[in-house]
Amino acid sequence: MDQQHSESPSAPREEIPGAPVPDLFEQSPGLDLPELPWRVAQSASALAQLSHHVLAIGPRAARLLARLRGTLAEEGVAALPVGPAHSWTRERLGSLGLEVLDHDPTDVGATLPFPPERFDLVLVVDAPYDPREVHRVLAPEGLLLAQQRGPGDLAELGSEGTDGSGGSGGAADSLADHLRRVTEAGLETEHSDTFHGEGRIETPEGLRALCEGEGLLVPPTCTADALPLRITLSRYLVQARRPSRPAPARTDFAEMLDDPLEVPRV
Repeated sequence: MDQQHSESPSAPREEIPGAPVPDLFEQSPGLDLPELPWRVAQSASALAQLSHHVLAIGPRAARLLARLRGTLAEEGVAALPVGPAHSWTRERLGSLGLEVLDHDPTDVGATLPFPPERFDLVLVVDAPYDPREVHRVLAPEGLLLAQQRGPGDLAELGSEGTDGSGGSGGAADSLADHLRRVTEAGLETEHSDTFHGEGRIETPEGLRALCEGEGLLVPPTCTADALPLRITLSRYLVQARRPSRPAPARTDFAEMLDDPLEVPRV
C-alpha cells in the first residue's frame, strides 16, 4: 500500500518557550500504546539548548523543531522533500521564522544543501537520511540524534518500511545495520536503544490519531468492523558524535631543554 504524509492543521501544538516538550509518540483516546524506553522530544530539547545550530531532517523532526523553537540558542533549519504533502509544515516553520530547505534523501546522489561543519546537532525522526551527509554537515564534536522505525513496525497497517517522507522506503533497517552505516560514515555511537512491543487500537478515532501522527493514510481495509486491532511497534534510537579533529603533529622541544647544547667550534 502506498503511504502519504497526512498533515492536519491541529498537528504541531503551540508550546510555551521553556516548557517541557511533549513526546511525539503520545496517547490518544481509543489508542493503547506501550511507552518507549526513551523520550526523543525531551532528549532533543536538552541537546538543542546546548547547540547553536540545529538541523531537522524529515517532516516529524521538522515539527519537533517547531516545538523546540523557544529553546533554540541561535539557528534552527529543516530539510524537507518538495511536494504538497509537506506544504503545511513548511508554512508552519516559516511563520515561526525557521528556515526550510529542499532535500529528499531518497534521490540518487542527494546531498544536504549546507556547507561542511555547519551544525552542532542533527535531529532525525522516522525518516530516511544519509549518515555520510550528516557527518559532512556536523561540526567536530557535533551530535546526531535519530529515532527510526525497525523491521515490522506497524506492519498491520501496511506501513513497514515507510520512509516518513510520503512514500515507501523499502524494508526498514535493523538497529545493527543502522549502527554499521553510522560507523562507516565516520560517526562514533555514544548510545543506542531498541524497543519491540505491541499496542492496541480500540476506536476509529484512535486509528485516525495514530495514522495522522505517523504520516500514514488510514488503510481502507481497516474499518470500524476490524477494530479492535493489535499492532506491532518496533523503534530504535541512536545517538552518535562526529569526532573532534586530530591534533596536528608537532615536535616537543621541551625534552630537548634538559640536554646540554653542543656548540660547534670554529
